[in-house]
Amino acid sequence: MGQYFTPVFLNSAGAIVHALNPADYGSGDKLYGHSRADTRLMYAVQTLLALDGGLRLVWAGDCAEPDLDVNLYYLTEPRHFLRFAGLVCADVEPNVTLPQGRKPGVFGYVCNADKRQYIENLTLAIDDTGWRRTPLPILTAEGGLATPAARVGSWARDRIYYSERHPGVGCTAVSYPA
Repeated sequence: MGQYFTPVFLNSAGAIVHALNPADYGSGDKLYGHSRADTRLMYAVQTLLALDGGLRLVWAGDCAEPDLDVNLYYLTEPRHFLRFAGLVCADVEPNVTLPQGRKPGVFGYVCNADKRQYIENLTLAIDDTGWRRTPLPILTAEGGLATPAARVGSWARDRIYYSERHPGVGCTAVSYPA
């Protein structure tokens, strides 16, 4: 079996604002599958991060850590799920229009405002199966990972945003794999 995850976006008070159901975007429920950078799910995540620089991101897992008061995976309700027209699968009804303008994707930066770190999308390595992989789901994962590593969850609940411009001097790049 294994643990299932869903991207959850929080406001500054820690309340759920939005979430994305991976199945709506043609992705499976496992964390490693979410690390594929060039998927509709990752485009939807980056679109939300581009809209609001103050959102806090958690890839919420269904197996909560014992020290967590709440498990966001189970607090996420159907009303939280955003389904962007043009990104969701053909059999899923969209509930929001995809914003106009350039869409996040191959270029740009996913930035952590709290840690002053960033992921440069253009430099993401291609794995042996041909997928570009992003560390974002792993960095923001929360919830009982079977193989904990030093960086797993290190960005969970931090303020994350997407920008087409470099975040500036004083910010450091995060590489993947760790």
